[in-house]
This record gives sequence, C-alpha cells and structure tokens, in this order.
Amino acid sequence: MKQRCNLEFGCKVSIALGWITNYLSAESIPYLITGGLAARAYGSLRPVADIDIYVPAIFFKKVTEFGKEFIQWGPDRYRDDSWDLDLIELDYHGQSIEVCNAGDIQYFDTRTDMWVQQYTDFSEYESAELFGNKVRVMSKQKLVAYKSALGRDVDLSDIQSMNK
Repeated sequence: MKQRCNLEFGCKVSIALGWITNYLSAESIPYLITGGLAARAYGSLRPVADIDIYVPAIFFKKVTEFGKEFIQWGPDRYRDDSWDLDLIELDYHGQSIEVCNAGDIQYFDTRTDMWVQQYTDFSEYESAELFGNKVRVMSKQKLVAYKSALGRDVDLSDIQSMNK
C-alpha cells in the first residue's frame, strides 16, 4: 500500500498529510484517514481533492487550535445532501484538509433515504503508506460501506477501483 509524492500533486498532498498526521501522532490523538485518500490506499487512482480525517470528539478542539492559522472554514456544523457533521477545513499551503469530529457524523443513505449515524472505532484501521507518509486509514470494509450508502458517482467509482 505505497503511494509516493509525485509531480501530479506537486507534493502538496504529501507535505500536508505529513504535517497533520505528524502532529496527531506526536500528541497521541487517534485519527483515521477517510474519503478519497483512504480509497487510494486500497487501489483507487483518482486525484486527491482533499485530505479527510476523523478525530475523536474530545480532541476536535485541540486539533482546531493547532491548525487555527490555516482555517478556511469552521469549526462549525456542515450539512449538505450527503453529510451532517462538525468540521474544520484547513488550507495547508494549497492543500485542503478537512478534519471532522467523529463523535457526531451522519451521512445520507441513498438506498434507504435515511440519515445514518456513523460510528467510528479508532482501533479499526489499516496502516498504509500514502505519498511517503505512514498513516492510519479507515478499514476497507467501513469505507466501502459508507461509500456504497452515499451512492455518489465519485464514491461508486472509488469502490469499483478498490475492487480491481
């Protein structure tokens, strides 16, 4: 599961991922890489738009304080057609990082037309090397489960790529 920094991303993903995960590890803050970057760990090749990270509720404020000079949005409740969660968006030297409070995340399950509470167990993860950084990635099973429920084109494409 290796993904290294390359010119396609101008190394922004690598640098930003190292910055945030080094901090989280140094502070013993549990975290999970989710979203499209997690899908890369399992074989998806689509470009990374942002770095999605879940942290436990008790550490959300601490992470917000750490990244305060890079905050583009939040911390606040974010809700769209797919997600309802507490979020901060950071811009670390041109790379978007979205840090979510894992204590209260809901997503819209398009198969049932219902909002679903997402439970995050930080002991369930895979270690992966992404763009030169050793990180904790949401388990493939959990990632596929929520991406299947969301049913967006980008999520279905990730699932198809991960299953090849």
